Amino acid sequence: MKDLKNYLKQKINEDRFTGYSLSVFKDGEKVKSLSDGYATLIPEKIRATENTIYDLASITKLIVTSLLIAIFYQNKLIDFNAPIKTFFNSSPDEKKDITILQLLTHSSGIISWKPLYYESIGFENILKNALKAEMEDKPGKRVIYSCLNYIILKGIIERVGEDSYENLFNKLIKKKLGLKNTFFSPPKDLKKRISATENGNNYERISAQKLFGVDIPERKGVIWGEVHDGNSYYSGGTAGNAGLFSTAKETAILGQQFLKDYSFLLDPEVAELFFKDFTPFSSIKRSLGLILPETETSVISSPPFSKKSGYHNGFTGTSLAIDYDKNIVIAFLSNRVHPYVREELPKDVFTYVHTYIVRELDV
Repeated sequence: MKDLKNYLKQKINEDRFTGYSLSVFKDGEKVKSLSDGYATLIPEKIRATENTIYDLASITKLIVTSLLIAIFYQNKLIDFNAPIKTFFNSSPDEKKDITILQLLTHSSGIISWKPLYYESIGFENILKNALKAEMEDKPGKRVIYSCLNYIILKGIIERVGEDSYENLFNKLIKKKLGLKNTFFSPPKDLKKRISATENGNNYERISAQKLFGVDIPERKGVIWGEVHDGNSYYSGGTAGNAGLFSTAKETAILGQQFLKDYSFLLDPEVAELFFKDFTPFSSIKRSLGLILPETETSVISSPPFSKKSGYHNGFTGTSLAIDYDKNIVIAFLSNRVHPYVREELPKDVFTYVHTYIVRELDV
């Protein structure tokens, strides 16, 4: 691991991110961990450790939203082919036949992102705006990665589960796994264990003005212990697309729930669906919640990963890779949005880290 640590130290020195925490599980056991750099630089310097809690950003889509949908499917509460008009009476004509599977695989045709809170806040208002958002293509034609898909899925989860998304996560996932350091809206007394994100929300404000010509509310000061994503923040902590905070270790434990031999939550045949290509019409290969290694721009490749592998990244600088056949889970949590947003997600770093570890463990 010395070569890996030196490589990551160099990337910190290059200002690719401020610090990181890494946790690796193999065959159901934690086998490696590593951390370096700073969790927070301003208003004070705090070192990153194994116990640092990160804003996981879009990894929330996989380990909460997709996982809850899979649990509902397993319990015969939901059909992947059900159209969204089943759940929302006011679905616009161009969206009413979009299926749950198309939302999960980002093949709904809905635009990638929009600040859905610029007119009104609160999740139900944000959900209504997601249902009214522009279409970039017809459903089922191509993969367009979209946070709005998972905002709509949160609305479906709450209607099927007859409870809040957060309560369903706590009851059906967090409690069953015994997670102690995983939260939506973390307790304020844990603040100094949490990696801070952007100083204000300048990146999102510029994006909203540039893409849509709208002015969004300004968040002043360092965003610390609150979700960075605006749609989730103005939904009260999560909109289903982001909002989960966790350590590298507990993120990896959540990643294990997609391994047939080590999942406490999914039956083997359901876990395997997370490694099946549901988008054969696209060069971007997606399962129920993962990007698959056959995708040209994937940060994992086969070999050294097995063909049944997948990963998900998060805007804040996080990445979770899972190898179904080799029983390997890699949670690499870095912070590239503190105290400002670095323009590029460090996908080259994710590729190096994931590849290094799988090769080291591939005995």
